Amino acid sequence: TIKALAVARTYLEESKVDFATFPRFTTTTLEGPGAGQPRDMSAVELYLCPSCSPKLVGKEIVEYRVAATTIPNTIGNVIFKDAEAKKVIKLEMMGVQAVNQGVKAVAIARQSLENLPMDLAMMPHFRTVDTAVGPRTALELTLVPTGTGMGTGTEQEA
Repeated sequence: TIKALAVARTYLEESKVDFATFPRFTTTTLEGPGAGQPRDMSAVELYLCPSCSPKLVGKEIVEYRVAATTIPNTIGNVIFKDAEAKKVIKLEMMGVQAVNQGVKAVAIARQSLENLPMDLAMMPHFRTVDTAVGPRTALELTLVPTGTGMGTGTEQEA
């Protein structure tokens, strides 16, 4: 899903249209044939906001690499502290597991921000990274602190 959003943002660049997304943890009940009792599972929902793309000009930017082995709680706490300081955060990830850990970390950071009058807008895009084996495509999540609380639909620049 995150890759699809990055592709969509790539195609929308020429038309000067953009959007942000807001990941949130939720619980869903899974029922399947032969599965026995239904069970609750954690999931991440992504809310899209077409008019919430924040401006990055003049903001301090910090960058982190997220790997498949990154602990989401650890990077989530770092994201939370940077968001409190109103810094723009860029997470660079290569591979499905790394993207999974990165999105979990963003959702954890947003949970920590729930009681503050701010939120995190997330804008995914692709970027080419030079590695020892040559250029590779990475997914980059740009996280921008916004000035309103969770789920209001009226996120503004902080």
